Amino acid sequence: MEALRTSPLFFGLPEEALDAIIPLFKEQSYKKDTIIFKEGEPGDRLFFILSGKLALSCLIDVATSVQVATLSSGDVMGEMALLSSAPRSLTATAVEDTKLLELSRSDLEKLKESKYLVYSSVTGFMANIVCRRLTEVTADLFKVVDILSATKNERDDLTNQLESSRKGIAAAFFG
Repeated sequence: MEALRTSPLFFGLPEEALDAIIPLFKEQSYKKDTIIFKEGEPGDRLFFILSGKLALSCLIDVATSVQVATLSSGDVMGEMALLSSAPRSLTATAVEDTKLLELSRSDLEKLKESKYLVYSSVTGFMANIVCRRLTEVTADLFKVVDILSATKNERDDLTNQLESSRKGIAAAFFG
């Protein structure tokens, strides 16, 4: 549980808030290849990885999934679902035997009822992480758009060259 105190999730959180939130986490162990949660399921828990690795994947069609990230010790996931009640956007699978600390929405709600200021601090920190991640994803999305644009331009150039070649060939043969 001490690993949470130094986690970016709670970095800078007042000691009183840490003392209130940390006991709410429950340790769970998962064997290799265990699915922690599936894309589309209700998001009701936040996860802190104590040890091991998780693969995050998403479905691109009914039968095909693509791994989009690997998380390891010290990483956090699920804060967006915990804050918004949104369904899971990815599937998480243990790549190796893994230990997680889990915080349920119901336990977080109990904190809201008993220590509202602590709850506000904790959820504010989680919202900050969500905002940072969205900023990173947006930057990555712009990079992808740039790459796709460059690829499209290259395709357009090749298409124009091909059209010119065809016209030249047609003029030579049928001129």
